[in-house]
Parts: sequence; structure tokens; C-alpha cells
Amino acid sequence: MSAKYDYDHNTYIAVTLDPQSSFFSSPSTLSEIHPALTHVGQVGKLKDVQLISFVKADWEEKLEEIIQALQSIEGVIKVDVQEVKDLTKRWSAELQARKLSQASIKMDMQESKAPEEVSKTECSSQQAN
Repeated sequence: MSAKYDYDHNTYIAVTLDPQSSFFSSPSTLSEIHPALTHVGQVGKLKDVQLISFVKADWEEKLEEIIQALQSIEGVIKVDVQEVKDLTKRWSAELQARKLSQASIKMDMQESKAPEEVSKTECSSQQAN
């Protein structure tokens, strides 16, 4: 399955299958449930989760029809419409927080080492005198 998806033109649906389902051994036949569906492939290493798609232009008028068709099939446990989520902002915020936390820890460590270094320096200079 290709890692690149065209969310501008397609809607993707993750379908979780019961291992006893006939679709489990032949997941590509999920596309036969409705003429607008295309089987994309297995989701990662999850053999029980298959990704199907169809053209976004058809989505609004056929949404209920397709979801009902999928949910009515014996052996289909769950149907999830996939949405694009922008993780960049969340990741950036998490990354910034982590970097600030690390910087704070470094500063605390430097501050705690500073008196030791000062006293070592004072001891060294006193011994030299």
C-alpha cells in the first residue's frame, strides 16, 4: 500500500474485519460492496484493518449509503472515515516544550555545578598561595 494518499480527491475509510469474515482472507473484495469503492490495502501490519477509498465528489451524496452498506456486512466490526489531521502544530508545540524543558534542566544543572566549580577554583587558588 502506498504511503501517499490523495485526500484532496478521495475519502478513505478504515474497515475493521472479524477474522472469521470472508473479507479477512480476501480483503480486496471489499470494493465489491459498492461500485464507488476501491480497495487501497491493509493498514500497516494490522491484518484485520483494511483501507478503502472512493472519489470525494461522490462522498456527500453517497455517504450514508456507503457507510450503511459497509456496516450491514457480516464480519465488519467497525467503519471509520479517515480525516486529515495537521500534526505539525501539535508536534511543534510538543517539541518546543520538550526543548524548553531540556534547556531548563541544563540551566539547573549548570547552576548547581557553579558553586562547586567556584569552591574548587577558590581551593586551588588558596593552595597555590
